[in-house]
Amino acid sequence: MRNILRSLLTLVALSILVGGVTDHLSASSSSNVQKKQTRGKRSSSQKKAPSASAKAAQAKKYINRGKQRIKQKNYAGALSDFQKAHKLAPSKSTQNYIKRLTPLAKKTASAKSSRKKLTPVVPKAKPQSPYKLSDSIYKLSNELNASTRMMRNARMALKPVDTRTPEEVNRQRLETIRTEAVEKPADRRAQRNLALQYENEGKYADAKDIYIRLIAVEPDEADHHYFLGSLYTRMGQTSNARFALREALQLDPNHGPTIEALSRYGGNAATKQMAGEIIQEVTQRQPDGQARILKDVQAHLEQGDYEKVLALAAEQSSRFSQSASLVFMKGRAFEATGDSEAAKKAYTRSMAMDDSDPRGGIALGDLYFGQGNYLYAAIRYESVLPRDPRNIALRNKLGLSYYRAFEWGKAASAWEELLGYAPSHGEVRMLLPEVYYVMSLEYERTGFTDLSRRAFANALSVNANSSAWLTNALKTAGEFYRENGMYRLSLRAYQDAMEIAPSDVDAYNGVGATYWYMGEKQMAVAAWEKSLAISSDDNAAKGWLLLASRSSD
Repeated sequence: MRNILRSLLTLVALSILVGGVTDHLSASSSSNVQKKQTRGKRSSSQKKAPSASAKAAQAKKYINRGKQRIKQKNYAGALSDFQKAHKLAPSKSTQNYIKRLTPLAKKTASAKSSRKKLTPVVPKAKPQSPYKLSDSIYKLSNELNASTRMMRNARMALKPVDTRTPEEVNRQRLETIRTEAVEKPADRRAQRNLALQYENEGKYADAKDIYIRLIAVEPDEADHHYFLGSLYTRMGQTSNARFALREALQLDPNHGPTIEALSRYGGNAATKQMAGEIIQEVTQRQPDGQARILKDVQAHLEQGDYEKVLALAAEQSSRFSQSASLVFMKGRAFEATGDSEAAKKAYTRSMAMDDSDPRGGIALGDLYFGQGNYLYAAIRYESVLPRDPRNIALRNKLGLSYYRAFEWGKAASAWEELLGYAPSHGEVRMLLPEVYYVMSLEYERTGFTDLSRRAFANALSVNANSSAWLTNALKTAGEFYRENGMYRLSLRAYQDAMEIAPSDVDAYNGVGATYWYMGEKQMAVAAWEKSLAISSDDNAAKGWLLLASRSSD
């Protein structure tokens, strides 16, 4: 019993001892925690807040990055940067940026969201079975073969390509016209078409026989007498032309085609006198007719009273609205007074009113040529050439326009056809070799040596006296190469010309112009001064030197 009490007391003492120790430990730990907390508070309180300069520096970084994002059109990121900068260092500048960027950021965000909504969600394709895939390929190949067969059958059903040459086409067309004229002898249109074909071919006797036959059948038809009179005029037989045209106007004093034809017969003295006499007779019978109006307008035009011409044309336009000659002379007056656009419209209208009258097209081509628009001049000349194919002057203008436009192949073709009508044409004999020579240089430059030799042989075949045209050909080549920016080739061509003709001022002027376009002003001035040393009254060199002196000022 005594031992049990002793053990109980021992346990009680131990429990008291352990409790005290634990209390002591908990108290010490709590005191340590309190010490740490107070120490942390002291240390945190001891840490200093960022200074104003640090905030300003950080805000500046945000501002710079925001500006870069504005350039990149990242308006949402830029807005975030300026908001951060404004929080660190508020200013009116950042506040303005925030106001400007807020709607932009909302707009881009809404655009992106709408773009996401519009983008369809494409479901992932399931892999097909090899058997189904092979079946699809088989069907597609069959459909492709079927469409190919259909296309081949359609091509075979089309008309064959016309491989006929222009000569064959013209011959077949002539055969058709002749057949129609033979089968329809009473058809005036068919007979007239055949007669016009003969006129274009220069078979005037055959055309005359047709017109005489038409007059014999219908002597009271003024058109037939007009056709015969026009043919006589082309043949140069003014006496016979006078009888035929006078007969047409006796049958019909207001016969428009005859009066129009008489108003344009001013090419030489004989036809002009004949036309004047007939018009004078008609105006006496019809003092207020179309012939009198055209006579008065022509007289005012020759006198240079262009305002009177325009006034008369405007006054009589309602009465003679179909008079191509009146519209043509109105265009002449517009051109003389400097109204080029009105003149072009008048010439075009006169061409549309009478497609047999080439005057409007020639005048329009001359107008373009005078303006330096050589390509458009050639187009106009070529459009009216079928109306007067034997007009040598018109063919020469066509070739010259292509020559000035540096269209060497077209110029050669036009002048080759001209030589078929006038083999001894002096100007073409000098200019066509130049064209062939420039073509020879171009073929040589592009590597076609055979064509180059052939072109040079063509030049010699047209004019074997190369000393007469070679210098000008080299100067033409120099101008052509300069206009196309090939300055070294231009200088070489001009230098070759100078070696042949050392005193040619045009060659020195050309060299100077090329140096000028190259930016070598001193070399250009030296070339022009050399030109003046050869010929002191050369206006081209004086003009270039004046331009150079003004540019240096």
